[in-house]
Amino acid sequence: MIFLNFFISYFTFFHILYYLSKGGLGYGDIKVYCVFSHKLKYFFEGIYLLAFTFVYAGFFALSLLILKKLKRELKIPLVPFITLSYLTIILIREGLLW
Repeated sequence: MIFLNFFISYFTFFHILYYLSKGGLGYGDIKVYCVFSHKLKYFFEGIYLLAFTFVYAGFFALSLLILKKLKRELKIPLVPFITLSYLTIILIREGLLW
């Protein structure tokens, strides 16, 4: 039952984030966020999922901007970074990282 409450709260949070971003986040990203956050054990891990995703994507975009391989108008898909963040959280929880 507690996982259902987490899922409903994250489902609502990510959909509000989708409407506030005005096209910055795709609906596919929101669906992946909802599925992965449903699979996490603790509530704060969903926040970590969001934070790690934007840290990884930010470093990637910044490195491409520095190397002048990316224009500011180009959109980068977030699904690979969401997946990397999910794997990072699982490895941290299991004690394999840090």
